[in-house]
Amino acid sequence: MRMFSLFKSREEVRKENQLKNLTALSNFKFVSSRQSRFERGVKTATVDDCWRGIQINKNGAGDNSYSLTIQSLEDQKSSWGDNIRMSIKQMKIGSMSRNKLELCGYGDDSMGVSFSDYGITVLLEKNRIVKIILKYFYRNSELHFSK
Repeated sequence: MRMFSLFKSREEVRKENQLKNLTALSNFKFVSSRQSRFERGVKTATVDDCWRGIQINKNGAGDNSYSLTIQSLEDQKSSWGDNIRMSIKQMKIGSMSRNKLELCGYGDDSMGVSFSDYGITVLLEKNRIVKIILKYFYRNSELHFSK
């Protein structure tokens, strides 16, 4: 462990700053009106006026662990409630850059189903979320949520 931040490499400082900026992305809700499905990299369907709420919460202080859930919404101003589309999945940071954050599932649910079958990518433009991509690794498919 280094005693002084003065001795940190530029890469360490950059990653530290990215993690600080990430706190703005924790405990957030993203409302999507468009959903596109991709199977093996090929777009198979797009549905407009398909309201979904994607919520990502930080699990603990100092931990890079998050929980993800998706809800069905009636419209943009719907209240978030019990209309769960995808139950809570545990995620950890896989990679991050200035415009992209990737989270990878880890652990199991109470039935022993692995969360590692899931991943999520958050795409940013000017520090605003523009698209969230839910990945189903076991199916080789993705759902793209956008406004």
